[in-house]
Amino acid sequence: MSHKSEITAGQTKLIRFLIGLSLVFLIAACGSESESPEVFPTLEPTLITKTSGSPPQTQSPKPTISATVPIAALPTAEPTAITAEMDSPDASATLAPNVAPTPTKTPALTPTVAPVLTNRTTTPDFSDLASYPEFPAALTAIFSKALEDEFEASAQKVGISAAVYQNGLLWTQALGLANESRPMTPTTPLRVMSTSRTFVGALVLSQIEDGLYGLNDRLSTLLADHDDYQSLDTSQIPDATVEELLTMTSGIIDVPIQGMGPYMIMTASSWEKSDMLPLMNKPHGPSGAFLYGNDNSYLLGLIAEHMAGNNLNELIQAEFLEPLSIKAAFLPEIDTPSTIATPYGNQSQYGGSGGFGDLTQIPMYSKVPFNEADSRVSWPGASAVSTAESMARWAYELYSSKGSAIKPEVRSQQIGSIRPETISLAAAPQKYGFHIAQKEHLLSDGTSVSTYGHPGGGAGYASAMFYAPSLDLSISILSNSDLGHLLGTCASRTETWLSPLDCMTRRFLSAIADQS
Repeated sequence: MSHKSEITAGQTKLIRFLIGLSLVFLIAACGSESESPEVFPTLEPTLITKTSGSPPQTQSPKPTISATVPIAALPTAEPTAITAEMDSPDASATLAPNVAPTPTKTPALTPTVAPVLTNRTTTPDFSDLASYPEFPAALTAIFSKALEDEFEASAQKVGISAAVYQNGLLWTQALGLANESRPMTPTTPLRVMSTSRTFVGALVLSQIEDGLYGLNDRLSTLLADHDDYQSLDTSQIPDATVEELLTMTSGIIDVPIQGMGPYMIMTASSWEKSDMLPLMNKPHGPSGAFLYGNDNSYLLGLIAEHMAGNNLNELIQAEFLEPLSIKAAFLPEIDTPSTIATPYGNQSQYGGSGGFGDLTQIPMYSKVPFNEADSRVSWPGASAVSTAESMARWAYELYSSKGSAIKPEVRSQQIGSIRPETISLAAAPQKYGFHIAQKEHLLSDGTSVSTYGHPGGGAGYASAMFYAPSLDLSISILSNSDLGHLLGTCASRTETWLSPLDCMTRRFLSAIADQS
């Protein structure tokens, strides 16, 4: 009995083993049909989403470029996660979208292919600048020292150009580099970023003075027969008045420049000004409150063109620049000047993976160059190209009672449009009107001077343009790195917003005030 029981137990164990083995094979067979492990799908680039509401983290290395040493080329890689930069004055400073391409080794840059754009106009000859009498030698020495001191003290810098103009007298000087092989000169053109808005504001007010439309006219009326505008769901865009667009009180919330829509516009083989319109179909904020943004200027540019039947750049050339012999033009309506100063900034904020370096060398801009691509989505609020000399003259002709850019009644209307409330623009307390900013500058003797103008910055450039009516003096400072976001030597605990450009301006104004 005991022997027979042992055989039965052994058989039982064998049977259980065979049943278990059969189940394993059955499950494996079912799994192979559903999973198809031998076939792997091709991975495509996908949007990177934020985790826990925080943007992708990037490291900001110490500056590697200065005006006194050759600029070394920084390594670049395929575009990775992007963090939003959007200026403090420039909502127009454009970033690439959060797109992660298929991982590959860093390729060599391919030759740039000129994109197909419509309605190109002639690029100005920026080397052909006028000659003016100079300020007294004592003043020019003060101007030069102020420029040199502030520029040399700046942590991240490449080149700078500055000009001071007063009733026919001109001082201008440039320091540093336009790029790694050329010095910055007074004739080197740079993008003036949001200072571009001063041209748009002046044109719109001049058209109103000429009776083409009025301040209280709305988008729905002015663009009633604009095919691209009417093709939109216009209920998603505030039916703003021209006045609301000029004062940035329309309630329009800017298109997120780091999104896929702007990226497609920036990298497309062709461009139309109406390409940005579909991206404006989104919820908006309340009208009446100051909300700085590029879309207001974009819509004003479309209105000016549509009502006058001509391109914005040609309108501004004919109305202002050609009669005044001022050199400026709008990208991408012109070819990018071959001598334009190269923009420098944190590459990781514009689609690259390096630190502070040449933004034009980021691989995603190998087919549509950086300035071209950025200007497509910032037109017309941040795409003008000019020199410090021309911008100083423009400020004088625009705001001085001796200027001839606009009629006296238009000038009075523009200056009178400045609202009483103080807002933050370029991280500084200012007041705002019809695309004009008013700022107070504390001088060395404790007095203050009020100026009109407009700041600009981002995309590897910085701009400051001021006109002081009490001194009848205009100033322009341009750089090919964003010096407007750095602290100047005159910054203090109570004035933490003062940049190197502000400190230079303070010393320029103080020098003239001391001579008065």
